[in-house]
Amino acid sequence: MPSKATGKVLAQELPGPAGSGRVLYPASAKAAKDVEGGLSARGFQVVRLNTYDTVSASWTDEQRQLGQAATVVALASPSATQIWAERMGTQHPAACIGETSAKACREAGFSQVFFPESPGLEGWADSVEQALAAAVARAGAPGGGVASEDAVSVGGFAIPFVSKKWFGDWEERNKKFSK
Repeated sequence: MPSKATGKVLAQELPGPAGSGRVLYPASAKAAKDVEGGLSARGFQVVRLNTYDTVSASWTDEQRQLGQAATVVALASPSATQIWAERMGTQHPAACIGETSAKACREAGFSQVFFPESPGLEGWADSVEQALAAAVARAGAPGGGVASEDAVSVGGFAIPFVSKKWFGDWEERNKKFSK
């Protein structure tokens, strides 16, 4: 397990024979080149195999309205960030699951980006809470908009905001089903 959940750190810390070895790297067609570049720099022969591609889903008018009404958007991938920015803009505070999504948000033009030091659901929930607090504070400032702590858009769809406890409970349920 890498010390940080990014492709760059994985490539640096992946054990293996220094200066030799062949790696087949199955990846998304849109995945960054951090893993293959980092392993190549360490002397590995890397063969990248694009195994899938991420395509955007169609949204109904109702889904667009939900997105526009969201106080915060919670994003877990650069592709979700790109699609959100294209369709909804970058005015929402962004709560990211980790550093990679946060970097994509900054590159897309989001001005308020929150992310945990260590990626994961609990840290993501903390980031959502921080983003909501910032949105509420901004709404209370002179010239601020309207914000509430009861709606967040996850992956592009507005849902009622749920507490960190819910995220933890969901993570436990997910562990049971993924075994």
